[in-house]
Amino acid sequence: MQRIKTEDGTLTVLADVHAVEGEESERVLRNLLKQLSNSDDDVVFLGDIMDLWIGLPKYEGKLQSDFLDWCRREKSRRKIYYVEGNHEYYVAKCHKDVFFMASEDNIEINGVYFAHGHKVQGSPFGFNRIFCGFAKSGFACFIMRILPFGAKFAQWLKALLGSGHKCTCVPCDEIEKWLLKQEANTCVLGHFHKGAEINANGKKAIVLAMTKGKDEVSEDKRS
Repeated sequence: MQRIKTEDGTLTVLADVHAVEGEESERVLRNLLKQLSNSDDDVVFLGDIMDLWIGLPKYEGKLQSDFLDWCRREKSRRKIYYVEGNHEYYVAKCHKDVFFMASEDNIEINGVYFAHGHKVQGSPFGFNRIFCGFAKSGFACFIMRILPFGAKFAQWLKALLGSGHKCTCVPCDEIEKWLLKQEANTCVLGHFHKGAEINANGKKAIVLAMTKGKDEVSEDKRS
């Protein structure tokens, strides 16, 4: 969890909890929500909050339902933002009323650009990028709604994505090239599970570490 300064205040940002119902990661997420309830910050959920979330009724369980209920309650007193990761599908499409703002791709808040980060690395024509683009399409959403064996497909999808708890390296060179193409001077990314700060020509990318439920909250040190 990290607090990020913007032109109009401070946001608490969470990424990569990879919560799974019935596992330790569920307890972590529920404890994080309790911590957030005691703060006044606006909140950005920056993707992969669940290890796999298909935002359609027959695919969602109690954990997703409780999370959405928390967002509905908190929305009355703070802004709640949601950016989908590569482990989440149709959440922004099906639950946009729950959040102040939700996106499949990215959000800009008071001059700071937020993206999950899975589109930064690799070729635009790579399998993961093409698969993720298709899986989030309106056509795929329609098929998932009517698919009689959707639950089995979801398990296959989870196996294809792999364990969300594997740590990855931060591709600093690729992030730097990506950063230089952005209009915003400050960009915040998740996905890579390790924290880093990358600077290039006066621009900065803050890469968030995987959220593991520790009590301490990292601060953006910009003055």
